[in-house]
Amino acid sequence: MTKQRRIPKRDRIDAPVPPTLALVRGRATKAYSLLRRHLGRFRPIHYAPHAAAVLRTKEFTDAPIHRVLHTIEANCAYANSMPARLPTPADVILAMQLYAPYEDAVQSYTVSRRGLLHFAMHMTRHQVELHYQHSIEDVARTWNLFVRADRINRLKKEMQSEYAISILQWMQLCLLGACGATTADGRFSRRALEWGSLVPPSAIDSFMRLSAQNPKDIAANFLSESSRPESYWLIRSQFLGTPLMDCGQNRILAPSVELIWRHSWHGIYRLIRSCPSFSDEFGPMIEWYVRRVLSCTTGATAIIAGGEIEKLVAPRRSCDFVVDFPSATLLVECKGVTFTNRWLDEDGILNDNSTGKVGDAMVQLYSTANDIAEGRLAWAGVAPGKPMVGVVATFGDIPFVNSDRYFDTFIFRRAEQALQRPIYPSAAMSRRPIVLSLASLELLIMLLNALGETPVTLYDQKAAESY
Repeated sequence: MTKQRRIPKRDRIDAPVPPTLALVRGRATKAYSLLRRHLGRFRPIHYAPHAAAVLRTKEFTDAPIHRVLHTIEANCAYANSMPARLPTPADVILAMQLYAPYEDAVQSYTVSRRGLLHFAMHMTRHQVELHYQHSIEDVARTWNLFVRADRINRLKKEMQSEYAISILQWMQLCLLGACGATTADGRFSRRALEWGSLVPPSAIDSFMRLSAQNPKDIAANFLSESSRPESYWLIRSQFLGTPLMDCGQNRILAPSVELIWRHSWHGIYRLIRSCPSFSDEFGPMIEWYVRRVLSCTTGATAIIAGGEIEKLVAPRRSCDFVVDFPSATLLVECKGVTFTNRWLDEDGILNDNSTGKVGDAMVQLYSTANDIAEGRLAWAGVAPGKPMVGVVATFGDIPFVNSDRYFDTFIFRRAEQALQRPIYPSAAMSRRPIVLSLASLELLIMLLNALGETPVTLYDQKAAESY
């Protein structure tokens, strides 16, 4: 492995004093100048395969994916028109080593000025999401929601009309792309997407337009993002949104196979949420899926749909499902959202659609808890007095949404006008509702079945651990 580069003493950070913004700018400028000098010598179509190979080589299994992807994007931005030589794997390792002596200033500044949670939020968008390993359950869920379920027919037609590719074709091309990208360096030919003539060439063209960037596009976006003052290192990789690099002449490179699997569901969601029928069809589809998951609960005595409840409590809105257990009651509200804002900071969270939707869900859960406490669901056998817990089931993850600060600063702020007495604060539902993605909800139901517990018992056990 390439020897660790020594940093001059004047560039080190030894003092415990929180760095100033000027210091952060100086350290970032120094680091990026070193990256420019090193990576500028290589053409992106030559460097990127070596970087992708590092992620696939057992010798470098601990190579941080966020830093490898960052070097690919930096190389696109800094590449000279006249490259000096061909790169080697050692050049990738050397590029990654250039970050370590300088990144502490950026991290320390973010922690000292904005707090540890703010820093953790940035790190989640920058690093954690890149490490998710998709399972067969994830693929099956995506297939059931978008392809197998006959519940978003208008959305399917609108996506075909707007983007010249169907949801089925999108899924097929993600599968073919993930298979093609299993090469040693992530390179594959467009012919891999044409396998078996499953998808017409016009749909492949649309998929590439929506899923790939060429080095010039990557360079432009990188230079724009890297100028953000307090997050020079905490840049959300472009490959999360477009997992492929178009290398020209029908050559494609995928640094990470996992990002293609992510693209199979997140890419569809990103496209169809701007379609006219999204609000009419997507939410009901999520409700349908959640009902299927809840129906697998072995310990429940009844599952009451919100539509039946609202007939009796109108004009108040109910949650989508009440799942009754012998000694507890679970309230579930479904929202077809995931966090989509590029920046996981105060403005990004407050303005993200998921924040408002989760706020609405809290109002519906507390309203239903109040109705149960007052005996309005006795007709369905749901007795008042039992402990209750609420769950907001979302399409995808919303990082840190269950933290105290997230709820108090963002969720409650969006819902505080409706969260008033007599529904809030609630003596009937003293435990604050939690937000779970569909994947987490599936795990919760499996855990309840395996342990024979109620949701309230698990909630209290988790709360007792103080983490």
